Amino acid sequence: MTSDEKGSATALPQPATSWRALAKWIAAAILALLGVVLLISTKSTAGGALVVAAALVLLPVQRLGKGQRIAQWVRAGLVGTLVALAIASVAGTDLPPDQAKTGVKFLDQVLAIWQRFQDNLFGRTPPPRR
Repeated sequence: MTSDEKGSATALPQPATSWRALAKWIAAAILALLGVVLLISTKSTAGGALVVAAALVLLPVQRLGKGQRIAQWVRAGLVGTLVALAIASVAGTDLPPDQAKTGVKFLDQVLAIWQRFQDNLFGRTPPPRR
């Protein structure tokens, strides 16, 4: 609180949390969480790509130099490329023969990765391969 010439107290303006900064942190947290899930489920290429993408989202572009707009586009392109690499890596997942199929191949692959994540996290051994 500060006082003006008449002695009355006025509140100092509080710094507003930028929606853009909040969106950056949420995006980075989601990318990092998905990356860790993929790393635990032994999809190291996809997991590493998403963790690096999360770090790139939080990279301070203002300090990189004069070409701030170009640096932002380069960062967006790199993040998009890394997410595409992760999707391609997930799409290359082999399905276990005993897994129930939903009819959508990509969904089946994601469910297989999720099952492998749970097995690795809780110490369950996967069923023997035939």
